[in-house]
Amino acid sequence: MKTLILFFSVLICSLLLSISGYSQTQQWAVTQDFSPFEILENTLVDNSGNSYLCGETIISGGAYRSMYISKYNTAGTFQWGKSLKGVYFGVPNNRGTNAYTSVLDNSGNVYVAGTSDSSFSANKGYIVKFNPNGDSLWCTYAGVNDTIGFVEWYSMKIDNSGNLYVAGLNFKSNFTVRTYIVAKYNSSGILQWVKNQYPPLMRSTRRTGFTLQLDNANNVYIASSLQKSLGTSTSDFYVFKLNNAGSFQWSATYNGPADQEDYVSSMVLDASGNVYVEGTRTSPTPVFSEMTCIKYNGSTGAQQWLYRANSVDSSGFHTARNIAVGINNDVYLTGSVNQDANGYENGVLIKLNATSGVETWRRYLKSANNGIDEYNDVKVLLSGFIYAIGVSNNNAPSCAVITKRYNLAGDSLSAATYPAGSVSNMIPKFVMPSNGSTLYISGDNSSSGSTSDVFIVKYGVTTGITPVPNVTPDNFSLSQNYPNPFNPSTVLSYQLSVSGYVSLKVYDLNGKEVANLVNENQQAGRYELNFDAGKYSLSSGIYFYKINASGFTDTKRMILVK
Repeated sequence: MKTLILFFSVLICSLLLSISGYSQTQQWAVTQDFSPFEILENTLVDNSGNSYLCGETIISGGAYRSMYISKYNTAGTFQWGKSLKGVYFGVPNNRGTNAYTSVLDNSGNVYVAGTSDSSFSANKGYIVKFNPNGDSLWCTYAGVNDTIGFVEWYSMKIDNSGNLYVAGLNFKSNFTVRTYIVAKYNSSGILQWVKNQYPPLMRSTRRTGFTLQLDNANNVYIASSLQKSLGTSTSDFYVFKLNNAGSFQWSATYNGPADQEDYVSSMVLDASGNVYVEGTRTSPTPVFSEMTCIKYNGSTGAQQWLYRANSVDSSGFHTARNIAVGINNDVYLTGSVNQDANGYENGVLIKLNATSGVETWRRYLKSANNGIDEYNDVKVLLSGFIYAIGVSNNNAPSCAVITKRYNLAGDSLSAATYPAGSVSNMIPKFVMPSNGSTLYISGDNSSSGSTSDVFIVKYGVTTGITPVPNVTPDNFSLSQNYPNPFNPSTVLSYQLSVSGYVSLKVYDLNGKEVANLVNENQQAGRYELNFDAGKYSLSSGIYFYKINASGFTDTKRMILVK
């Protein structure tokens, strides 16, 4: 392993836009610049708030790539960087190494997987493990000089026991046949099982949108798009399931009405193991593309419903990006839609009912100057708030990353903007730890079109007493805090059906008041606030929060764990 010397700049500024008492405050921003051209594949954040950037640098005059992984602490200070060059039948060389996927375990170890260019005609799939200090613990290869064949790893997940599940393509017969390959490794890099899946009449697939997911029983689900034959542009959605021992369970295929290029962008599971696949289907006559989402029964593979975005917006052109499932199993889709005769695109966030697949609402990201806008990713917190991230270039030389926060009703609560560079096709990503107190956005940008750097931005999420706009509840209620247990902060929310005096206090187990959070008259509506136990010097234990409002009284329990 060779440690990369990273040159980066840290930009610290305050931001930004505050709506209804809520704000996203930029804490720091880092730009990595250690080669003329860098590509970001994945971003990770561990339980301590350290962040990891994983991708490739262009080396050897642009002919080859080298994998990189870099770590920053919670203050945005660089900790270490590592690289992995290609191998030629086990011998390191300067051939390319792609880093397509990465994961973290509960101990802060980071795993990176992808493909290493062993020769110009055959690659080895690799997995490398680093400890929190950046030391390489092991590296294992699959393919080329063994019986598996040409392997590329595209997606990886880790279970609660530290076992790795990795999936990609197995190229055989001089590239005329490509099958799926799925493998399980233990935390020491020892192969547990490996399986191939041979889709009927299919010969090729694409890496973009290739997704592996695990359910609670560690059953494996794979989704991707498959070309029907080499050299053609026609493809279908393809989903299949293996059990936790690698045995095939079922597969499902979706071929759009036009029998053209139908390609997967993402897949997600809900708590019950149902499968949701988002993608884009195309048609040459008339020429259009359409965001599409399909729900499958996770046990049987039976299709539950099919959603097509053009049934609501007949603009003619949609591009699907990412998907998430919310607290009520509602489904959220991101992408873009062409709503202008001049070709301008708007980002779109769509909410679907998980039971019926019916669209509940959609919201657009539209720049003031009718530029090219796109929503790329979406996250839903258990507290019920939705974060969407996208890019707006305003039809100008530079573009910006936009992060917006919505409630379940689709009301826009806040927005933050980061000036990212001049690349209009950038696909930003973001990570939000489960406590919802911070979020990290990342991507790769360009200032000249011929160079590209990687950036990461950390936002602190701050909340006062925040009214949810345009909502008048039918009754009073006090919700369970989230997260619970918590350390050191948690979100308390409540709703008022009529205006009046409100008291919200926190008590310890002995009934002693330890915090007076609300003591004022408030209008009817829904409210949330952030309770930070650190401000009150509270120790670990059980606490109660109690509301009194216009004759309504309720008490909930919460647990502080330090």
